[in-house]
Amino acid sequence: MKIVVYGIGRRFERYYNLLSQNDIVALSDKNEKKWGEKYDEKEIVCPDKIKEYDYDYVIITPSEGFENITAELILRHRVRLQAILSVEYFVLNNADDFRYIEDTKPLSKFTFGNQFNAGSYKNTNTQVMISFDSVTKNVANFNGTLIQFDNSTNVNFYTVFHKPFRRINAEGYRSISVGTEKSLLDCDYRDDFGDNIAKYNSLINEATALYWIWKNDKSDVVGLNHYRRYFESPFCKRWPLQAWEASFILKQYDIIVADHIWYKHETVVHAMGNQVCRDALDQSFPVVRDIIDEMCPEYLMHFDDMANGRIIFPCEMFVMRRILVDEYCEWLYPIVFKMIERIKIDQKWDDYSKRIIGFWTERLLTVWLFSTDYTIFELPILLLNDD
Repeated sequence: MKIVVYGIGRRFERYYNLLSQNDIVALSDKNEKKWGEKYDEKEIVCPDKIKEYDYDYVIITPSEGFENITAELILRHRVRLQAILSVEYFVLNNADDFRYIEDTKPLSKFTFGNQFNAGSYKNTNTQVMISFDSVTKNVANFNGTLIQFDNSTNVNFYTVFHKPFRRINAEGYRSISVGTEKSLLDCDYRDDFGDNIAKYNSLINEATALYWIWKNDKSDVVGLNHYRRYFESPFCKRWPLQAWEASFILKQYDIIVADHIWYKHETVVHAMGNQVCRDALDQSFPVVRDIIDEMCPEYLMHFDDMANGRIIFPCEMFVMRRILVDEYCEWLYPIVFKMIERIKIDQKWDDYSKRIIGFWTERLLTVWLFSTDYTIFELPILLLNDD
């Protein structure tokens, strides 16, 4: 069995004889002073190099802080949750029992308000999500780890749509309809109720939904998805991000965004020219830049970095805490309203090019992120309902 051992200290030395009965492909430790040192001819590497190795399990040896170490390995170093084990469980290797990581006492049942018979599950290498009504969300990896997540945060993922789509039946997911046909659609919310700017939807796309969310939603954490595009779970591939996962990530990072797009052969603004008609881009680009210069000149450098650079965070998708949503929207919408006022839509343009203000609005998320010191965590986009 191929293993990576994390945490090269006294407990590692205590268990080394048992661990060495397996194929140890790498040793790793957070302490930079240990990087490059060798133990039994095996080099100690930084955690970020773990992903370069072919392994079955990552074995954590420290006796304290298992949850924090797990979070760091998953979120910063992209280690699979299913592969992470405590050294106690690994060396005892009793697949019929779950074990708490820190006390290693075998249990046949855990009580979470409801009872869950853990002992009936074998070592299947599969991950299961257990959802109960208590304030705690628990994720059990049936290799024997049990990690506890706080579920007290109120998370709402809004899915913006303008036509019928396959909805996700999961905690925290809400649908909000936009466009001219919303009265015919089954939805949780519409962007034309309460404080709204729904009349501008044909110009600014899903930004009318974001405005409604900003003004009318009171959640602790807000996410924005599209009916075809969702954040992919960091734990379960081909599965949409879950509320407890977002809460977990936001304990380590400030904002979740979609994986950035890197334009290898052209700048961001040149790429826009391949998506809309040339006149729409040539007419709008200087107007947007002038608005930024007039309203918030300290952002002009970041706007130029975005436009003339090669990276964007696409689709205006994000998950962040309410306080950051407020900060972002308070900056964004005065600019959006100025764009609506100054950019003249030529009726000769094709329908896609007539949405140029919306496309600039999407790219302003990247400008705002460039201007902040907030830490971001990128997740792949999961495509559903594609047509």
